Amino acid sequence: MALYLGIDSSTQSLKALLADIGSGRILAVESVNFGKDLPHFGCPEGVLENSDPLVKHSPPAMWLAALDLALERLHAKGAPMGEIL
Repeated sequence: MALYLGIDSSTQSLKALLADIGSGRILAVESVNFGKDLPHFGCPEGVLENSDPLVKHSPPAMWLAALDLALERLHAKGAPMGEIL
């Protein structure tokens, strides 16, 4: 079984999808909402507030925390993390 982990990081969330490429089956999906799941970063809409409305940025540590949390959740669901290629 060839398992692959797909990561999609957008403005407001990060999604991790574990798929068996051989069968085409999705084995597990987990999503982390930056504002709801990681409120301590102060990014309710995924970006830090700025006085200039054209400036949008996010703390990179938040993206890493979101990836860690998504992987922890997949593991807690029993996803076979050790088999990911």
